[in-house]
Amino acid sequence: MSLLPKWLVLCAAAAPLCVAATEHALLNLIRHGERFADKSITHLAPAGYDRAQYIAHCVSPSAPTLAFPKGPPSHLLAAKRQTIHGHNSTRPKETLEPLAKALKIPLDNEIDFEDIDAFARYVQAVPHGSSVFIAWEHKLIGRLAQILDPTSLAPPHYPNECRIPEWDEPDYTEGACYDVIWQFLLRRSNAQEMWRTEGFVHLHMGFAGKASGPCTEAFGPSSSFWTPSWTVDADARGFALTFCLLLLLIPSWMLGYTWGARRGKGRKQLSAPLMAV
Repeated sequence: MSLLPKWLVLCAAAAPLCVAATEHALLNLIRHGERFADKSITHLAPAGYDRAQYIAHCVSPSAPTLAFPKGPPSHLLAAKRQTIHGHNSTRPKETLEPLAKALKIPLDNEIDFEDIDAFARYVQAVPHGSSVFIAWEHKLIGRLAQILDPTSLAPPHYPNECRIPEWDEPDYTEGACYDVIWQFLLRRSNAQEMWRTEGFVHLHMGFAGKASGPCTEAFGPSSSFWTPSWTVDADARGFALTFCLLLLLIPSWMLGYTWGARRGKGRKQLSAPLMAV
């Protein structure tokens, strides 16, 4: 039997695997904007409102960024804090409200900040190709990450300090960090499977204290041209992709060589017209 039918049979058999391995979603998880030291004040502090406007200003344009390489997010989720320890917090919702208004898309605010199971159900219901932006209570972000990332690519806790050179957090924040973005690349073979984390990266918003300030760091309009330092799950990443790539490259090389040898033309002469098709 000739080489061509064997390769065609192999490619045809593996094609469903290659196609099935292409479902992805992107999830960006942040802490709500700055709060007052007095936790009984359930709304954002002035810097928090400025950050919320900065997020809307930088994320709503259609230009791709490192945080949102496909353009603005398709889904927004903010934790709801019901009466816990005597107060309700609206800070996660207030952080994403200006962005929701700018994009004219719904802001989901129905999941309690401690309801990790409801969060997991929300994520698993996200369709292929989605970009999700989530604001939450920072003490719970580590637990959310464990749900998204059971292989622990992400750190166990949200950082206490940002160490951002652009500006110093106001005194009332007591040095807390609000600028960090935890980004998760989710993968599954098909809609019947569970999302799992394929990659994780730690990013920054680049907020420098002004609502209309320049969009920098992961929100910069040219930041998508830089490759982030992904922490990647070795099991989730690559075998299907590598195998599918080999299925494309090896048969092309072998067929070009054998056909060229038969015709006495050499592989390079045949490759040009094949590449041009």
